[in-house]
Amino acid sequence: MKYITWLVLFFVLSCVFVVARNAHAAQQWYEFQTDTFRIVLMEKECPSKAGLGAFREFQGDVAYGCWSLVAGKVHILWDKTNRVSAIPLEVFVRKETQ
Repeated sequence: MKYITWLVLFFVLSCVFVVARNAHAAQQWYEFQTDTFRIVLMEKECPSKAGLGAFREFQGDVAYGCWSLVAGKVHILWDKTNRVSAIPLEVFVRKETQ
């Protein structure tokens, strides 16, 4: 009985370890890239305002903002300019790291 208890405990801990490892392994984001710039939408809380985080890379310069989905378009409020970009959701491609 003692060995069965240890075996069950080992099995349970192994399953927990595998599930926890797989949960942190993949990160996903949405990306829209052209020849001149790239916009990345992250599924993390935006630190400056309500919504989720976004950034734009253009000629080595990075701009940050917050995004939300409204009527099938991604609306991004950029921090520095306070302007809103409305981009169709279909142009973004889901990316994932392993």
